Amino acid sequence: MNERNGLVNLLSENDFRAIQTALDSGLETTMERTLGDLHIRVTTSAAPPVWYPNLMLARLEVWQRNIYSTQYFGSVAAMREVRKI
Repeated sequence: MNERNGLVNLLSENDFRAIQTALDSGLETTMERTLGDLHIRVTTSAAPPVWYPNLMLARLEVWQRNIYSTQYFGSVAAMREVRKI
């Protein structure tokens, strides 16, 4: 399984809506999903001033075997576009 397909399987439309709602509402939240050796965590938190006009950010962390990556997004749409999910 490649990472892209795993992310599709791990995050549902309800998950994406919950993440976007947290971003829009200024709520901090954490969501974790695991499928086999693929593990993801999405957290939302206040954005530092350099990210203006975004007030909140979603951090996507991905672990697969011995590979780790992390990236910040201002919206779920941006996350889906960059990650192609």
